[in-house]
Amino acid sequence: MRQYSHCIVTPDFIGPINNGGIGTACYELARFFSKERSYRVTILFTGPMLNKTSWDWREHYSSRNQWDFFCLNEVQPPKRDLRFYSNSFWFLERSHRVDLWLRNRRFDAIHFQEWQANGFCAAQAKAQGVAYLDTLLTCTVHSPHEWINEGARAFPSKGIEDLLQHYCERYSACMADVTVFPSEHMRQWARTKQWAPRKEVVVQNIYDGPSESLQPTKKITELCFFGRLETRKGLEVYLAALEEIIRTRGAAFLPQLSFLGKIGIACGGRADLYLKEFAHKHGLKIDVMASLDAHQALDYLKSGSGRVAVVPSLADNLPYTIVECLQRGIPVMASTVGGIPELIKSRQHLFEPRPASLAAKLTDAIAGGLDPVSSGYSSTASKDGWGMISQTTAKKDPSRTVKANNITICVAYYNYGKYLPLLLSSLVEQTALGFSVVVVNDGSTNRHSNEVFSEMRERYVTNPSWLFLEQANAGIGATRNFAASKAKTDYIVFMDADNEAKPEMVEKMAGSMSYSSADCLTCYMEGFEENADTAKRKVVYEFLPTGGCIDAGFFMNVFGDANFIVKRGIFEQLGGFTTARTASFEDWEFLARLQLRGHSLDVIPETLFSYRHTEQGFSRTTSAYLNHKRVVDTYAAHLPPWADGIARASYKLLVPRCDEHPPAAILARLVYRARTTLRQLPPGARTLAEKAYRRIKTQLLG
Repeated sequence: MRQYSHCIVTPDFIGPINNGGIGTACYELARFFSKERSYRVTILFTGPMLNKTSWDWREHYSSRNQWDFFCLNEVQPPKRDLRFYSNSFWFLERSHRVDLWLRNRRFDAIHFQEWQANGFCAAQAKAQGVAYLDTLLTCTVHSPHEWINEGARAFPSKGIEDLLQHYCERYSACMADVTVFPSEHMRQWARTKQWAPRKEVVVQNIYDGPSESLQPTKKITELCFFGRLETRKGLEVYLAALEEIIRTRGAAFLPQLSFLGKIGIACGGRADLYLKEFAHKHGLKIDVMASLDAHQALDYLKSGSGRVAVVPSLADNLPYTIVECLQRGIPVMASTVGGIPELIKSRQHLFEPRPASLAAKLTDAIAGGLDPVSSGYSSTASKDGWGMISQTTAKKDPSRTVKANNITICVAYYNYGKYLPLLLSSLVEQTALGFSVVVVNDGSTNRHSNEVFSEMRERYVTNPSWLFLEQANAGIGATRNFAASKAKTDYIVFMDADNEAKPEMVEKMAGSMSYSSADCLTCYMEGFEENADTAKRKVVYEFLPTGGCIDAGFFMNVFGDANFIVKRGIFEQLGGFTTARTASFEDWEFLARLQLRGHSLDVIPETLFSYRHTEQGFSRTTSAYLNHKRVVDTYAAHLPPWADGIARASYKLLVPRCDEHPPAAILARLVYRARTTLRQLPPGARTLAEKAYRRIKTQLLG
């Protein structure tokens, strides 16, 4: 009988991390799969190693649980090349590394957590038919970044990074085969944010610890704040309630006070410093136990008679602090937020997360004790739910058929005689056959370039599906539109004359269009230096677009390059590229307009072409202001005037390099000379110089 293999991907796990709800949920899920379902379990840990080493935990879990434990930073370390990732953020890079590692292995199911979007690239790969076609992908929604901000009563502070993280977390959850919500509260929150999962279920997190009966607490001897010491967990509310009790009853009325949880931020500073100040102000003796892991904290709560756990969260999903207290017979009082009322059914143990309400509940409990709490948690039901999830059929089939002979590659050509033969040669070497090519010479002024164009037309004259046309100079947008107008196929792809296709580009674009529901697909690209010799070519950066994050796309091109595949009918319906001659970013502008008009965009998470980074490129020699204005104006056409004003007023705050600057060609030459000089420095000096170089280049050129 074949043993099924399941992988749990998580940035939080018991052992490397002291305590955390996601880590506990993943640990318990792994125990369930291995112990009760007899699955082979692999843990891919993507977070920081806070305790011991990955080798220690690999040995521990292998000998104790028969799990395979891997740390992402060791098995798929970050790429350290100079400027290797362009227009990217840490969570997208990490997701890309997770995807690369997973593709080299075979699992029956992979279980992701939405937090930090570890599963984003894998979800894209399956959506576009690139990988995991027979693998079940699940994503459990624990605590989205947007939800955390709301619970912390804080607006997002990282601008574009926040917008993209919200998008990537939502995408990784909604595009999974099964989206798991531990509470009905979290499912309803996701619906208010217009999340649209393919298949969703509500299944409480598994807890397989000891189950003990709940007893009344006749006398409370200690109140234990239980949870991370931070605003979202209600620390300020709790301390304000204690102050109210001190004001009305005196400090002597309070039992012993302790705080069990990792140090976080409260009242704008470190929580432990805030607690020290609070205790000094009121003459209290308090114990802060921040180093206990989850098991140690529970043992502490259980070991003393009359200890009551207090969980005054401002936002919570289905907190393990509550589940564990209920299962282990620990008296607990908690706020009425999130999924907590789904766990605690008795009103005596619930309070509104306001100081007055909590103070009244604590006063009554200290004076008269607590009845046994009425539990709404069922370990059996959670196990049954996950058992059904693990048996879900995951096979993905094509939704339509797109073949290479239904694709036309449109090439705009202007004074690139040096590079056109390389591009066409890369198309000849494609693994797919039968596609069409239209090359338009946009009135090249360079004699050599015109000669090369004529030579290429003669060389490929025997291929009737390759068309070479000429026109008076009209600019990149008009030339692409003219090439597209000559296409006879249902799908079109655009390529610049100085770039080169990977051998599998057309095949994978056709295959992904067959699986994807998107109207347009972009892809990853690798950038190399302008004059690099083919044999010695080195990738200097990689562009990993995220796709349809329309809000972040207002400030930064997260959509992709012009090397995209799109339905020809939709391209024509949109009127093609705009034809401004004084500004670049026509690809960014088109992809934004495509989505603003209600069409869908996604990304093939594969590097399908090589981008020649030319210092004299149009986007680097034109006005930064006019380039960005082109995109801003596109969004403005879909906004009311007052919203347009807000958008423009905030634009420079997030895009500081959007104003006019000295001609980029001059700066590019200075940067090129600096790069050459760096290579001649000793290693130690080069490292310091490269850091300064990256900072200055980003400020000058972006």
